[in-house]
Amino acid sequence: MTIGLIVAITVAWALAIPLVLGRARDASAAVLAPLGLEQHGAQITGERHGRPVRVRFTGRETVTTVGEIELRSPSDEPAGWLRDLAEAERLADESA
Repeated sequence: MTIGLIVAITVAWALAIPLVLGRARDASAAVLAPLGLEQHGAQITGERHGRPVRVRFTGRETVTTVGEIELRSPSDEPAGWLRDLAEAERLADESA
């Protein structure tokens, strides 16, 4: 009985993983598309205001690059990259 329950839970979990990952991918696309960005693994890329944009998520930090401007934030700031994106765009506008 216990083995059967363990097998049933394992099978249910395995069947649910693609659904969960698909929903996460769709949610990410819905948030990023209006910003002109796409997620590719641990990196977000795109173009905004004619400049290439890249956000890389590493274990320790988030690196946000807009054109030649690069900003870094500790990875414990969940939305730090959004703040850095706005700041990098502002700095790029000032240097243009």
